[in-house]
Amino acid sequence: MKKAFIFLVFTGLNFIYSQSLISHEAIDSQIFIFQKNNNLQIQLTYENLSTERYPIFSHQYKNQLIKYLEKNPNDLDSLAVLYELQNYLYENDGAKNTLLRYKNQIDKILSKDNKNLLGLLHASEYYRIQNDKFIQKNYLDSAFKYYPNELKTLEFVLNYYVFNQDFEQAKRICNQILCVNPKHLYANFILVNLNFYENAYYGIRNDYSLIQKLISQNPDIPFFNILKTYLMTLSYVLSLTDYDIDEIPFKKWHLPQVLKPTSDSLYYAWLNHLPSLTHKSTAHLLMMVIKLIEKDTIKAREHFQQAIQFDPYFLLTYYNYYQFHFELENYKECIKVMHNLLNFIPSENHYLLLAKAYFFSKNYYQTEEILKKLLSDTKNLKEPYVYTSVAQYYLKFRKMNEVQSYLNLAKQIDPRDPEYNFTAAMYQIILGNKKQAQEHLFTYLEFFQNDPVAWKWLKILSK
Repeated sequence: MKKAFIFLVFTGLNFIYSQSLISHEAIDSQIFIFQKNNNLQIQLTYENLSTERYPIFSHQYKNQLIKYLEKNPNDLDSLAVLYELQNYLYENDGAKNTLLRYKNQIDKILSKDNKNLLGLLHASEYYRIQNDKFIQKNYLDSAFKYYPNELKTLEFVLNYYVFNQDFEQAKRICNQILCVNPKHLYANFILVNLNFYENAYYGIRNDYSLIQKLISQNPDIPFFNILKTYLMTLSYVLSLTDYDIDEIPFKKWHLPQVLKPTSDSLYYAWLNHLPSLTHKSTAHLLMMVIKLIEKDTIKAREHFQQAIQFDPYFLLTYYNYYQFHFELENYKECIKVMHNLLNFIPSENHYLLLAKAYFFSKNYYQTEEILKKLLSDTKNLKEPYVYTSVAQYYLKFRKMNEVQSYLNLAKQIDPRDPEYNFTAAMYQIILGNKKQAQEHLFTYLEFFQNDPVAWKWLKILSK
């Protein structure tokens, strides 16, 4: 099973905060979900850019996989993919049953041979899903001990380090994979992206030497030229936004002049890549983003329609389209696109994005109706964000009993959740409880230690 956990996700806090005194207006500007513009993301994986067959996450693909598993019930790779697919489609009962089946098959294999490679690797994957990093790492260590040079072992270990953002170790494993197979596209993909991240993170000019070397060594493989265009597109988009990593603005980071693209050059580069891409929605997504940056909403809508025509389950298309229109205050378009997406994937997050668009269009009735709908179906709720969102909504209207009630429900699920703690801090500030507010902010900062907004509030509260 080849899985890419490397995500190029770029989010911005975009908070507006008080410069001096604590006020109700300043607190209202902090509401984490309804006020925070954090959905702009160009998030592509190896499968999106590769010219290999891309497993589209759809009900049709899921049904094909189920039929395959009827004939091959012990295929752990396919069971893992089926679980991820059902989880992606928010089919909670189906995902739960598949996960149980997956675990039973793993146990059956390891009971017969506790050194079985697939059993060890998939046991690690199972405990990743269960968010138990300790047991996950133990199984990975065992697999690495017995099969240190197997590509499958190295791929699982690579995913572990990328998922846990240990990029130095990820680089080491990439290089180990490339010693075994220099043309391993997935390892090259991860290495190029990590190189990009490192240069962007530290504000160092990226000379693209690695990707240029790969292109020259593999002129017959279109993948690397596609990846280069993607990195240039990403650089271009980031250079025009206020987004940053660790308080280093991307506006201060520039491509070499020889590689500096224009919107037109990038747009036509993606048009040229279209025939090479199996997953054509990727190119249409990026052309859509380029046109949205130019505020050519008509052309952007055309690419949006083409992207979802090729793959109606490609969430990034909807998220980026929504966020750009949200920033342009085109809330009607945001509402329209979320209604469209909810026909395919009716997730809690998508309902919250719809509620956010209604909220900013000042349709508070529809906002509250959506939140009530979410609250009526919380039996499978594993994350506190729905309760936190409802608490924020009522905080806006100073219905403090309701705020306290929903914050308590969020706390029962995860008292350390950063969104819960930030919202609780705002609530305590309104009540005048500075000490409790500070405690919540400190918990929040354990997750986002460089968030200037949280530090600003702590400075205000200390006066």
